[in-house]
Amino acid sequence: MRVLLMALCASLVAGCEQPSIAPPTIRWGTDACANCSMSIHDEASSCAIVRLDSRGQLESLLCDDLNCAIELLGERGSDGPWTTFVHDRTTLSWIAAADARFVRSTTIKTPMASGIAAYAHTDASESHNFSEITKIVTERSTVRPTN
Repeated sequence: MRVLLMALCASLVAGCEQPSIAPPTIRWGTDACANCSMSIHDEASSCAIVRLDSRGQLESLLCDDLNCAIELLGERGSDGPWTTFVHDRTTLSWIAAADARFVRSTTIKTPMASGIAAYAHTDASESHNFSEITKIVTERSTVRPTN
């Protein structure tokens, strides 16, 4: 009886565990960007922002380009805390944006023309951390052409 009671308690505790924050699975060509609604095809440029909602359920917002993720973080940041995941452009492995280095170049082709690539490791002299690249993208989107 004691063993049965312990097994029952263990299964109840296991059922109450919150999911861990982890990168989602993207269905290429099927899932759409949560910001611009474009179909997600480019694995190297895709990213996601993830959080546990008020019910403890995992919520993932998929994006086709880092620009879109940064815009969503600006709009939904107060719903957080959010964890951003990006793909390493070399290996296509998911990495936490907080651990990545970002390179921005006109030669890097991305779905929304951000020209931003994420890397787990890079020798590029002009690389940025996530906070720096967020600031660059945010400032660029608020600059208005003068007449």
